This record gives sequence, structure tokens and C-alpha cells, in this order.
Amino acid sequence: MKGILKFILFLEIVLLCSCVNDEKRSGAFGGMSLHLSANSSVTDVTTRSSEEVLPSIQDFSISVLQGDKVQASWDKLSDYDEDTTFPVGSYTLKAFYGDIEKEGFDSPYYEGTTDFNIRGGETTPVETTCKLANTKISIEYTDDFKQYFKTYSSTVQAELGSEVSFSSGETRAAYVKPGRISVKLTFTKVNGGLSPTTIEVATIEEALAQHHYHLQMNVDAGKAMLSIVFDRVTEVRPITLDISDKALNIKPPYFTLTGFEKTSNDGNQWDGNPIESNQLSALLTSLGGFTKCILRTTSPNLPDWPEEGFNLAALTPEDQALLDKSGVKLIGFGINQDQMGIINFTGLIPNLNITDNNDTHLFYLSATSTYGKQSEDYVLNITTPKNFMLLPTEPVKMKSKEVTIPVKLKEGNPQNIKLYYRYYGVMTLINNTVITPIEGKEGYYNIKASGIDMGVVAKDFQAEYNGLKSAIVSVAVIIPSYSVILEPFDVWSYTAEMTIIPEYAEDMSNVMSAIEAYISLNGSTWTKVDAKDLKLDVTTGKAVISGLTPGTTYYFRTTCDDGTTYSIPVMQATESVIQLPDFTQGWGKTIFSGTIN
Repeated sequence: MKGILKFILFLEIVLLCSCVNDEKRSGAFGGMSLHLSANSSVTDVTTRSSEEVLPSIQDFSISVLQGDKVQASWDKLSDYDEDTTFPVGSYTLKAFYGDIEKEGFDSPYYEGTTDFNIRGGETTPVETTCKLANTKISIEYTDDFKQYFKTYSSTVQAELGSEVSFSSGETRAAYVKPGRISVKLTFTKVNGGLSPTTIEVATIEEALAQHHYHLQMNVDAGKAMLSIVFDRVTEVRPITLDISDKALNIKPPYFTLTGFEKTSNDGNQWDGNPIESNQLSALLTSLGGFTKCILRTTSPNLPDWPEEGFNLAALTPEDQALLDKSGVKLIGFGINQDQMGIINFTGLIPNLNITDNNDTHLFYLSATSTYGKQSEDYVLNITTPKNFMLLPTEPVKMKSKEVTIPVKLKEGNPQNIKLYYRYYGVMTLINNTVITPIEGKEGYYNIKASGIDMGVVAKDFQAEYNGLKSAIVSVAVIIPSYSVILEPFDVWSYTAEMTIIPEYAEDMSNVMSAIEAYISLNGSTWTKVDAKDLKLDVTTGKAVISGLTPGTTYYFRTTCDDGTTYSIPVMQATESVIQLPDFTQGWGKTIFSGTIN
């Protein structure tokens, strides 16, 4: 008996392997052949730097992605097996060398991507060229510069990147992230004091990848002026800074805060609470003027703000519009700037909501004077008021037309609360709401909203009270469980009749009103059944699919939540069309004459 069982198991394994191989041969899978190349060229009109030494193509890492999901990856191209197959579909090849996060000398990062399609039973050629994704920076000091300073060094830092230090004898180029790049100089004069001075000498606002920027620093000793000259590749104009003792002794820019309290003795961190203060603002003072005032945030409520922040001293019309929209008001910036400027955050407060139970929003401030001196970095923590908030609620049934959400309002008239929900991507006011107090909980209310359509996926809700917005609360939707039955005798040449059975009979109407059917020839690539080919009977739970091809094996599945979840696929074959013989063909006629006994 054991021998028989082993033999049966062996047959099952053989059949399974055979099915997998048949699937590959059937055209559900395909392969790719790779060809990578690297391009070390940079936009550079000078010949001062040596030619880039390319890494070996075989050392490049490769990944195959569908959307943002990595389907396969290899640490080195040399590890890739060209017999590897992928299901039919659209993919992206990403090839790279190095790490964009590793900034410094001898740290180039190359990257290339190519979109391609895998076709069944074919090998797709895929080519991509990897280019330098960093910005290169070189710094050169003239002889006059070297004689004027006793000690000197420079630092280069990309926005949100790491600081790279250039010693006085450094001649190599550094690799940093593209974007806004700041260059600082630290020095002591030959005839100056012992304490080093650090000033920001240059900013490249939009440094590009695959570009090499050369900076040359020079000093006019007679005028005590430092000049920074860029090569012709950039659009940055030459910069001249006053480095006289008088200029260097001027106090760096600083901020005076209203409505904030300092929370750290070893840093410049400040807390602002709009409940306790009717104004939150920052006054910038910079003797001699300022060339830069950076304001940025990590608040999820301000997604339109650029990650690198705004330079309030050089706002574009688009920047100004974003600040106006968010409620930030400025005085003393722009073309009329002098030595002071005010940033008023008070109008911003209604736009700061509690997100994922987090009621704090961080803002970062810094400034640079016309003499290159920098302020301290200020971290402002603004807290969203907690006396008004929308509270989590229980899930509702799919396609519900009403929902009840609790809200907390410690002070004020609850009838002034407005409720919104996200409808086709837009927060839409709900006109039909009834607000009643929750018994035994002072300051808590229920908002019953009707005349809405909860649909089949979770919906976002937000409350507003006198201009103050709550955090967004997502209300989940309960999707009824159901099963799909499709027996061989339910499938004919051109049609298939599925039976939908909900877990609870009362859910039949909801399920059947939202059912969508999908068919597939291979179990991986699915096609939605057109509405004209799908007939639904809410009473019996029958779902009849027409327009099928005779003698064909199909996979069937359904969804009632717009494709968030699917039923378990069912496989059945349609009947072949049988042609009956024509009985009028091949028959002769004989006249019988006689007697039949």
C-alpha cells in the first residue's frame, strides 16, 4: 500500500511540474536579454578635471519592477541568469551603481531606467544607459586667496543632504545630490584673530544632475573683498562679499518670536500653542540686510510646499500664492526688504489638522545676511488645538446612505459644526446633518449625516468649526462575505451561470447590486466582463455571463468592492459546438414492390 501511495505522489509531482512547464510554453511567460551601458559625460566647458573613470558594467545592480513593487533583483549584472522568465506584462528595468545617499569624494551614483513589455514565449531585448545622477562640485583657491588667509576650508551641502568638507589642499570633485546647494567658507585671516569665521559664500539654487560646477575663490586684498566666480556652465552670477573686519564683526541674523516658548536649552526649539496665544509670529533682524530667509515644514497638511522650503527673500509669484493660500502673511520681504521682516503664522492655524493622532507641526527657519553670515537654525513646533476634533467611528455597511460620527467640542455652539466627506477626490459639504449631544459626556456630540453614498471603499470625513478644521477621519465600509459556485453543468457553449451566495441572506441585494465579473484564459491576465454580457438576478443570486467562446477553458472571479478584493477564481471549460450530420446527404431512393411478410 505504501508503494502505491508513493507512486501516486510521484505522479502528482510529475504532473505538477509538467503543468508549470506547459504554462511557460503556453505563452504566459517570457524572458529578457539585457544590454547595459554607462555614460560618464557631464556638462562641463572646462578641461580642468580628469575624465571620469567608469565602473565595470558587470558591477551594476539591476531590479525589475512593476509599478513601485520590485519583482526581481540582482546585486550584480554578472549574477543575472538570462533563462529567468517573467509573467506576461509591463515592467521597468532599473540599473544603478553606488548610493545616491552617499555623498562625498569618489562616490558617483549612476542610474538608468527603461520600460519594457514581456510577451508570451518571447525573449525581449532590453537596453538602458546609466548616467551620472549626482551633481559634481569642484573648488579652486587662487594664490591671492591663499596668501590672504591663515587657515581656510570649505563645505558643500545639498538641501537635505550631507555636508562634504573640502580641506585647503583638496583638488578632487565631490558628488552631491542635485537641487539647492550651499557653499560655506571657514577661515582665519593672516592679520586677524584666532577664532575662525564661517560665512555662506554661494548658493546654487537648482544644481542639475550630470553637471560639473567649478567654483574659484579669490581675494582683492586692497578692498578686503572676497569674490566667487563660477564657470560658464552655470547661470550663477559672480558673487562679491565684504570680508573687512567691520563686516565680519556684524551680528548674524536672528529671530524674535511671539507666541512661542523655548523648550530646549541646547538648541533653538520653540513651542507655539494657538490656544494660549492669539498671535504666532517671527521677526527677522539682519543688520546690513539679508539675501536669504528659508522657511520649510514637514507638516502633512501643507503638501504643496516645496520640500526644500521657500526663500522668503526671493519669492516667485507661485511661491507667494502658496503662502497666501496657506495663511502665512509676510511683511518686509520681497522687493522692499531692508533689515527686518515679519512672518505671521496666525492665519495658518486653521489649516493645521490632527493627522494620525499627531497634533504637532514642525517649521524650520534660518536666514543669511548680505555679508554671508548665517543665523541659528530655528525649529518651531505649532500645536493644533485639541478642544475640537472628529473622533473615530464604527464601520458602516457597504452602500450605506447615512453615517454617524462623534465629535469633540469643548467650547462653542455645536450647531456651527460643518461636516465634509471626500466625494470623487474633493471634500464636499454634507447638507443633511443632525447634531445631538452624547448622553453623559459633556462637550461630545454625534453628527448624523444622511443623503450620502458610502459606496464600497472607506470614506474620508472632516469637520469644520468657525474656520478651524479637524483631522480627517476615515470611516471603513463592511464588505459582505460571499461565495461563488460554478458547476460544469452551469457552463454552456457561449454562457456560464454563476451562483452568488452571501454569508448572510440579507446582504444579497447589496452584493448583487455591486457585483462585477472578470474572466481570464490563463489565470493571471483578467478582463472585465462588459455590462451588456452580464445579467444579474438579485432574487436568485444568479450571474449569467454571455459572449464566451465554445471549447475554451476560462477562469472566473468576481468583486463587489471595485477590485479591492476578489472571489477565489473558478475554472471551467465551455462546451464545444457539435455539428449534427445532414441526413439528406448520401441517401438514395429505391422503389419497393412486393409483399412484406
